[in-house]
Amino acid sequence: MPHAREKLDGIRALCAELPETSEGKQFGNPAFKAGKKTFLTVHRYRRRMQLEIWVGPELQATLTDDPRFTIPRYIGHRGWIDLDVENHLDGDEVRELVLGSYRHFALKRMLKALDG
Repeated sequence: MPHAREKLDGIRALCAELPETSEGKQFGNPAFKAGKKTFLTVHRYRRRMQLEIWVGPELQATLTDDPRFTIPRYIGHRGWIDLDVENHLDGDEVRELVLGSYRHFALKRMLKALDG
């Protein structure tokens, strides 16, 4: 099982593949932006590594049947979800969720570059 640093490095690599992304800090945690819009943050909650990803209200309702997913305070009502990746990180699942969030916030030119 990869350690937190290795998981974060993998997430950074995934985000670096996406057009016009940048990494910064949001409340002291790594935050990834599509242009000027945050589409993913990585944080620790109760000593557990979590990804905060926009999935939309419909998918959010479905995902919360899985105990790894929780609705975050403050932004959960906007379609965001927390994914606990402390014990297990499914690369394909994370890629799909991150791409969905990126696509939601990316500008048309960024999507064209991604799909081109």
